[in-house]
Amino acid sequence: MKKALKVITVIIASLFLSVIALALIMPVAFREKIKTKVEEAISSKVNADVSFSDYRLSLVKAFPNLKFSLNDLSVTGRGQFENDTLASVKSFSLVFNVLSVFGDKGYEVKSIVIDRPMLNAIVLSDGTANWDIMKESTEADVTDTAEPTGEPSLDMQLRRFSINDGRLIYTDREADMAASVSDLDLGLSGNMAGMRTVLDLDLGAEGVSFIMGNTSYLTDASLGFRAAMDAQLDSMKFTLNDNTLRINDIALNLSGWASMPGDDIILDMVFSTPETSFRSLLSMVPAIYMKDFDGLNASGTFLVDGYVRGTYSSADSLMPDIGAILKVSDGMISYPDLPEKITAININGEVKTGGSDLDRSTVNVSAFHFELAGSPFDMTFRLATPVSDPSVAATARGKIDLAKLQQALPLDSMSLNGLIDVGLDLENRLSMLETKKYDQFKASGSMTLADMSIEMPALPAVRVGRADFSFTPAFAELKQMNMTMGEKSDASLSGRLENYIPYLFSDGVIKGSLALSSDEIDLNEILGMMPSDTIENDTTALSVIRVPDNIDFTFDAAVGKLTFNKLVARDVSGNVRVKDGVVNISNTGMKALGGSLLVDAGYDTRDTLSPQVAADVKISSVGIRDAFNTFNIIQKLMPMASGLG
Repeated sequence: MKKALKVITVIIASLFLSVIALALIMPVAFREKIKTKVEEAISSKVNADVSFSDYRLSLVKAFPNLKFSLNDLSVTGRGQFENDTLASVKSFSLVFNVLSVFGDKGYEVKSIVIDRPMLNAIVLSDGTANWDIMKESTEADVTDTAEPTGEPSLDMQLRRFSINDGRLIYTDREADMAASVSDLDLGLSGNMAGMRTVLDLDLGAEGVSFIMGNTSYLTDASLGFRAAMDAQLDSMKFTLNDNTLRINDIALNLSGWASMPGDDIILDMVFSTPETSFRSLLSMVPAIYMKDFDGLNASGTFLVDGYVRGTYSSADSLMPDIGAILKVSDGMISYPDLPEKITAININGEVKTGGSDLDRSTVNVSAFHFELAGSPFDMTFRLATPVSDPSVAATARGKIDLAKLQQALPLDSMSLNGLIDVGLDLENRLSMLETKKYDQFKASGSMTLADMSIEMPALPAVRVGRADFSFTPAFAELKQMNMTMGEKSDASLSGRLENYIPYLFSDGVIKGSLALSSDEIDLNEILGMMPSDTIENDTTALSVIRVPDNIDFTFDAAVGKLTFNKLVARDVSGNVRVKDGVVNISNTGMKALGGSLLVDAGYDTRDTLSPQVAADVKISSVGIRDAFNTFNIIQKLMPMASGLG
């Protein structure tokens, strides 16, 4: 009996020592073999520069499995994307079934962990994508794939996949949009080796931003998604079970499925949020527009219902159909330190987009109502057939007291006063304007600004005594606007803008004429209020200021006194014409320096690589001493002129 126990003890001790020996020997024995296989697999598949600083093979940390790690992995582009980092990873770890390393059926991967990855995806204006780095398959590749070489392959038997502290950047210059995500954490667990399984997904991210054109739809938003999915891995169909999608303070419930039978994605999903607080909806407003959100008092309810159905295909430029309904009821906004509040906020809107035919898209805001200090304001908007012939209908009615608005919303150090009175109606199709059928197009109304003032730090105060605007289908007219800037400068403006509706809703050319008259404009006072550090230490090379080619504008000015630096000019008058990307200044005359000046000039930006500037100045009877005292360059070039009369 004692002898048997001794034998068993020796066997156990031997096995224990063998395990320890394996833990010490295997990282060395198989290190080069696995590293070489990884390097060969990557370099044979991509057109990019791939590098990593270190690699490790350990049996101890993942016992009884084998762990392989790559550190400081980087993928850098070539050609058009040379020196641009496509992706980088601080640490990339694979956990293998240790027994599969000794076999010939493939290395069985059980988990993947990616720490601090960064993905920088770029699409150029011609549609070229920096992630399109896979090498094209050759006949030899096809043959190698069809005929096994006897080398072990990677056999994915995943149970866990995770990303820690990731960062994504997407820049699409072709579509004029950009997106970014920071602090991305992703956990996916389940038997991913089976034909059908339940996957548990936990996704979280901060700093989610999305910009399209000049519009920011998300700014530093917080995102979370937890879901259990019925995954049919053989057909790549995923059905959502219990789940919650959170965007800032808004929680959405989703149901439906998504499948990826090939390169396309087929979707059939609906989303909704139970009737919830209006404050949650306000959390979607970017912080730059919504000050002191933590101290905001808000009441009311809102709900969202929508769907996503159809096929997404980048090859065929297809998008799924998307629809959403938003309703806000009895909303209220107030701040504890401010006396006024915005009440009776009621919104009813619906958006539909036609994925396969964008001309089927519609927008319908049937109600947008709020009250400021008891004064109501209402708007409606409807858009249909936006591609073929936009059909637009919009109304706006109400009065906004800017002083009351400042008492309801925190506007930092900005000071507002005055009254805006609006009454506008717009309805019908854009084609009626293009064919000048103004009698069939409804566009009428007016807008009045009265006793308006705007004061901001580092900018001259602007005050508008009164300004009257009227609108017709053919033009918008500024009947008269009297204003002051700073303490000395004044201006009186009048004129009209033609073709403004095609300009706003299509690719039309806006036409107009504007007349300015002023007793005095003191540019020293106006520019002196600007922050000096934006000018004095600026060493950045000047770029071309491109003149839009969809503007046809005439500007006539008459100024009694114009002061700029040491130059004092009187009886300034001239004409400016902006058309087809060219600015022409003609017959601009003034009395200055004891004589008179007449200027004709042109600025042509149609060729942005080589813009053209031309000027012709006629000087009559200018006093040399006056010019010497006014311009520093004359003092440097002609110092003897100081004694001339």
